[in-house]
Amino acid sequence: YMIGGNVTWVPPSSVADVSYYSVYISAGGSDRTSQLTTAGQVPVSQNYFFIPISTPIDGGTHILVYSANGYGESSTAVFVPFSDKALPAEVVTSLAFVDQDQQLNEISGIVSWQSPAAYTTNTTAFVVFGSVDCSTRTFEIGTTAIGNSNFQIPSNTATRGAKCLLVGIRNSDGDSTRHATVAFYDVGVPSSVVSSIQFTDTDTTAGRIGGNVTWTPPSNVSDISHYMIYLSPC
Repeated sequence: YMIGGNVTWVPPSSVADVSYYSVYISAGGSDRTSQLTTAGQVPVSQNYFFIPISTPIDGGTHILVYSANGYGESSTAVFVPFSDKALPAEVVTSLAFVDQDQQLNEISGIVSWQSPAAYTTNTTAFVVFGSVDCSTRTFEIGTTAIGNSNFQIPSNTATRGAKCLLVGIRNSDGDSTRHATVAFYDVGVPSSVVSSIQFTDTDTTAGRIGGNVTWTPPSNVSDISHYMIYLSPC
C-alpha cells in the first residue's frame, strides 16, 4: 500500500500560461485523493517528479499531473495508472541443512524450514541461495513452490565459495528483501592418496605383527588432516 519512484510527462506544446505542475494520487477520474506536491514545487522547466519511497497510496490507483499557475490548475489532467508492487514480507524459520556430498567444494542434501503461517502477498515460491558472506545472495541454487517446506540440493552442486544458505520468498514482483540464513560445513573426504606404502613385520610371534609402516604423502595435502591405517585381507 505504498509507492515510490519517478513520474515523468511530456510538457504542453505551449507553456506560456504554465508556472508549475501539480502531482496527485487519484482513486480514478479527476479525484484528487492525495496531493504530492505543493504550489511551485515542480517548476514548468521540469517534466518529472520523484515520489518518495514508502508514500502511502490511500486507496489510489492513478497518478494525475495538472498544469498550474497563480490562478489555479488546468481543468483536465494527464494521468497514468500504477501497480502497487509489494514484495513478500514474511521470513521462513527453523532453517536447517547438513551437507551429504562427500566431495570438497560440493554440497547436496535437503534444506528444510518452517513456512510462515500466512502471507500478505500472492507468493509463488521459496528461493534457495548460496552466500559467500552469509548475508549477500551470491547465487541462486533453486526454487520450490509455496506449500513445500524443504528443497533437495542436487548432488555435486558447487559451493562457489559459499559458507551459508539463504532462503527467501518470491512473488510476481520479485524476491523478499529479508531471508533466513544457515551456515553449513562442507563435508569432503580427501581426493588424494598416499603412495609407495611399505611394511616389514618385526614381530616374531605367530598371528601377530609389529613394525613401522611408511608411505609417500600426496603432493597436495590441503584437504588431509590425518591418516587412517587398517588391516585388510586384501
